[in-house]
Amino acid sequence: MAADQAHEQAGWLLPVDIGTVGRARSAVPLSHESVNPVVLDAIVRAYRRHGFPPAFRLPDLPAFERLHGWLAGMGFVREQPTLTQ
Repeated sequence: MAADQAHEQAGWLLPVDIGTVGRARSAVPLSHESVNPVVLDAIVRAYRRHGFPPAFRLPDLPAFERLHGWLAGMGFVREQPTLTQ
């Protein structure tokens, strides 16, 4: 399912979709490289400008532990874990 719109911002894909599928409006990193935490605030503002609550879709990998911590410090909580095979 493709989002209605998708924007790239500082190494992140920001899909924006009016449908009911949460992943179609959740920011996702385009690589597993380190992330500048400053971009997180910009992503939050971008989703709020579109009228959506900000959401992040992140893998549960050691490379993202710091990012998970930064987001938790910003008040984000983990929801809807996905298991795939």
